[in-house]
Amino acid sequence: MLDIQTPPNGLPGWHLQFSQQGLALDARNAEDVTVVVLDTAQHPDRIRSAATRPELRRNWLLQRVVEDMRMEDGSFGVEYDRYPVTNDVRTGHDAAQNNRYYLMPDHGLFIAGIIRDLAPRARIRLVRALNDFGGSDLYNLFAILTDLEHELVSGTIRRLVINLSMTIMPDILRLPYLWFQDRQWPTAQLLGAQNVLSSLEEGLRLLFASLAAHGALIVAAAGNDSYQAFQKALPPRPPRAPARYPSTLSVTSVNGNFLPSQFANAANLPAESSGVATFGEIALECWISRGYQMLCVACLYRPPFLVESLTCPAGRTGRAAHSRPQ
Repeated sequence: MLDIQTPPNGLPGWHLQFSQQGLALDARNAEDVTVVVLDTAQHPDRIRSAATRPELRRNWLLQRVVEDMRMEDGSFGVEYDRYPVTNDVRTGHDAAQNNRYYLMPDHGLFIAGIIRDLAPRARIRLVRALNDFGGSDLYNLFAILTDLEHELVSGTIRRLVINLSMTIMPDILRLPYLWFQDRQWPTAQLLGAQNVLSSLEEGLRLLFASLAAHGALIVAAAGNDSYQAFQKALPPRPPRAPARYPSTLSVTSVNGNFLPSQFANAANLPAESSGVATFGEIALECWISRGYQMLCVACLYRPPFLVESLTCPAGRTGRAAHSRPQ
């Protein structure tokens, strides 16, 4: 995080800043923009309760978010139970690509906090689209995106940004390798599975294309499937869906030396060149030596804002607007 001098009437503490000062920014600080964050979420009551805890009273960004909620003017809101979220799906893996599930219910609040600091006048809606382990199903996603499309078409939302810190659908190109890895399924069924997945993804692609055609900016994470490729000195894996769609702005990660992060997929496929790379990695060996078996999920994804890093004064990484201490 950049140490930015606090304006006379601003809140004290650390702030984020665009690293490329030549960018043409909105003079109204995104006043007429609605940013919808589809992610994990804490219940609003828990966020309000966290803001009253002594150790978090000086977390100015959390206090700002809670104040926005109290105003009830649409500047910030959490849609916690508008859409049913299944608990049958979990996500997460360690550096060796073994399944390792971990709770991350405050990841969405973290993302919303970054956006609030960079776009102080934007209207932010944090929609609980993922369960506390970062999993969900397509029924939920289709419902949320379709509702947003209706709001955009009806004029309820003028300018819409959708932030997706998620990948959707298995990697169909890798499906045969997974299918035959342990010889658990009949060979004859593979083609049928591929056809079903291709049909589902085509429907998803068309929905994203429709949103983009109506003026929505969709930002999606490229994915974190490339660590094994990195170990073999191979190029990063291509972006996962929906980041690979032409209608979507893909986001990947670089380290402090502006090199691709060890885990990060490429931001775009040739001949597209519209991807965004942001800081998101401390050396993996450093994390493991400090007892982290998983890269902190809060450091894996960033919205499409060019920032240098994100470290709080206490030295912990990834606490923009946390509702619980690390």
